[in-house]
Amino acid sequence: MAVPEPWFRAVAHLGRGSVWAVSDRAWWGVSVLVTMALVAAIAVLWPRAVGDYVPHPGQLTSQTAVEEFLSLRPAGPSRVLIPTGIFVQSLHFVTASDVNITGYI
Repeated sequence: MAVPEPWFRAVAHLGRGSVWAVSDRAWWGVSVLVTMALVAAIAVLWPRAVGDYVPHPGQLTSQTAVEEFLSLRPAGPSRVLIPTGIFVQSLHFVTASDVNITGYI
């Protein structure tokens, strides 16, 4: 019993001189060219995707920015500064979506 040829070989050998009569070497060439074109597209688009982040103009990113923002607001009741923070003692990844964190707030 003869082993059937893969579909692309059957299509490639429809007839001598036809459009589909392409050698394995030509298929490899097409594959390499398409791969190189896609890699070039990624190389061109990657810096645009990574470098396009612009923080929101109203975003306060430092303590100085917070104090400047609060100084521009109208005077109201006196403010009481409460120091806050998070102290992380341990971080354990149980699974890809489950994380155990211990510490203090």
